[in-house]
Amino acid sequence: MKRANGEGSVYRRTDGRWVAELSYQDADGRAKRRTVYGRTQAEARAKLRDARQRVETGAPIRDATVTLAVWLEEWCAKALEASDRKRATKDLYTTMVRAHLSPTIGHLPLGRLRPSDVEALIVAKRGAGLSASTVRTICSVLRAALAVAYGTGWSGPMSRRP
Repeated sequence: MKRANGEGSVYRRTDGRWVAELSYQDADGRAKRRTVYGRTQAEARAKLRDARQRVETGAPIRDATVTLAVWLEEWCAKALEASDRKRATKDLYTTMVRAHLSPTIGHLPLGRLRPSDVEALIVAKRGAGLSASTVRTICSVLRAALAVAYGTGWSGPMSRRP
C-alpha cells in the first residue's frame, strides 16, 4: 500500500503558475514525488488533494495516457492470448476490438474514457442496426479489457467508482 508523507507543499513559480508537490512511498517502500500544476492556488490544492486521495486508497497516482486502441491491441496480443478461452472466442473478441471498438472510441486516452463514451458507443451500434447480442459482446470485450487494465495499475474515471 502506498502512503503519503505529510500534507505536501504548495508554492507559486516566478512565471505565475502554482505548484503542489506530494511526497509518498510506493507499494515497494520507495520514496516518490508527484508534482501538479494549476493556474490558481485553489486549483493546485485541489489537484494535490486528488493525488493524496489516490495514494491513500492505493489507486495509481496518475491516469494512463495511452489510447484505448493501443491498450486493446496489447490486451488482444497478451492477456487474451494467455487466457483459457477457446480459439473461436479469442478470434471473436479480436474481431470485435478491430471492427467496433478501436475505430470508434480507440482514439480516447485510456485514462479519460468515461461511461458516457461507452453509452454513446452502445447507442451508435444499436443505431447502426447491430443485434442486441453483438452489442452485448462488444460491451463484454471492453469490460474484460478494462478489467485487465485496471488490474495492471492503469486507471481512469471509469475505474474510480464510489
